[in-house]
Amino acid sequence: MTTHIKTCPICETQVETKVEAAPDWYHNDSGILLRIYCNEICRDYLIAATPDKSGKVWVEKSTQTLLNLLNDERRGFFSRAVRGLRDNNCWLIVDYSEIHTLLRDRQFAIRAATQFGLKNVKIEHTRAGFDAENRVFFLFAGQHQQQRFTLRVHEVGADFNGIHSTLFWQMSLSQKANLLVPEPLSDSNDAFILPVSVPGRSEQRYCTLYRYIEGKDAQAIGNLTPAMVANFGEFVSKMHQHAAAFQPPTWFTRPYHPREIEGIPKVPENYGIIHREIENSVNVLFQGERAGAIDFQECWWGYYVVEIAGLLESQESFVANHQAAFLEGYQRIRQLPENFEEIRKMLRK
Repeated sequence: MTTHIKTCPICETQVETKVEAAPDWYHNDSGILLRIYCNEICRDYLIAATPDKSGKVWVEKSTQTLLNLLNDERRGFFSRAVRGLRDNNCWLIVDYSEIHTLLRDRQFAIRAATQFGLKNVKIEHTRAGFDAENRVFFLFAGQHQQQRFTLRVHEVGADFNGIHSTLFWQMSLSQKANLLVPEPLSDSNDAFILPVSVPGRSEQRYCTLYRYIEGKDAQAIGNLTPAMVANFGEFVSKMHQHAAAFQPPTWFTRPYHPREIEGIPKVPENYGIIHREIENSVNVLFQGERAGAIDFQECWWGYYVVEIAGLLESQESFVANHQAAFLEGYQRIRQLPENFEEIRKMLRK
């Protein structure tokens, strides 16, 4: 199969293209995709495609129709979103659903920014992937758009107490433990969770605003030094130390890790709130050599040793290549159980 497409379907610049088979996890009627080599603007990406009767391959009709309807502002926003993902080594397949849901959630973000009292706002998508259930945006506000924030549009039907509990935990880590995590911000009425509606849509979405943290995530940095990994180990240890002393209010609610570990009682010294997705390098942030974490959306109750073992074992985690440095940093604050290696072996099963 061949294609005569010579311009980027998103930014309309001259590009090279190639027809590829769709991966097993992506289901479309044709089973094929177009790879667009828009190296200067959108980078290289995949887009839904379909062949005509002569065998020539074109962008899938509903996807192309939606792109044709975008004005310059929305087209530029989507182009920058795709470029940001590719620059951060994230893959996506551009199709009708991806375009529609991202631009839909952008509408909620625009309305939420106004409700939070921000002025002269520019909204950009983050570089951490297209999570259609919990979308995160960067906001630039103020007269010269020099003020930076992060805003999350929560999934439809998200539990208010669950969100409130996550924010309460993050504020505790930021204000009481003085750790490098996103600090939630309120509107002028001291509300941290705003219900947001947009014209033409029946659903309501909760939105939350955070102080932007300067820094680079571990994935973007790439080759971390042992000193940086040790500092990250110390950060994780301080989170666990704070969790051990944490006294949640009666309304506080987070899910529970399903794993039971025989011989380790569920007491605060061993068991508390853990991040849950900290082995993902995009959730680990560095300001120079100071370590922090973002995206506490999935935090839950669990064993600290489970989180440590996950970091040491996960192939997605940079810690796997610097285990000694991580453990040295962790034990600056808290000691590991004497039988930690036995527990680690058991958790592999």
